[in-house]
Amino acid sequence: MKKYEFNLQKLLNIREEQVEESKIKFKEAKIEKEKVQDKLESLNQEYHKYTKKAHEGTTIDKKLTWFYLEGMSINIKNTNQELIYKDKVLSERREDLKEKKIKSKTVEILKQKDYQRFTKTLKQQEQKENDEFAISGFVRRIQGGE
Repeated sequence: MKKYEFNLQKLLNIREEQVEESKIKFKEAKIEKEKVQDKLESLNQEYHKYTKKAHEGTTIDKKLTWFYLEGMSINIKNTNQELIYKDKVLSERREDLKEKKIKSKTVEILKQKDYQRFTKTLKQQEQKENDEFAISGFVRRIQGGE
């Protein structure tokens, strides 16, 4: 019996590797975005903590707290921009992953259809051989009976 062999198997393997690589990149981008979100949350908490203390203490303490809060607000602003960038990168990676999955699935569908065609051809050949055996047996019985 003939063994099934898909002509585009190498292409399918390459596409599956690309999907796996894209999954890894997507996961990394997601982790980086989460880190930036955590950093932003901690900065906001720190900012609010010192905002409450801004009206306490001596004039020098208030001024130092004010400078610290200014630096914190700049850091929060930069972190917000970084978060927007990471979100953009994440959405790009998500789209890339979807695209690669679609390409891989397309080749898988081709493989399934090719396999179905292969099995159908094998069944037809087997049926043809069975029919030939039946006909030759019938012919032998008829010739032997005469």
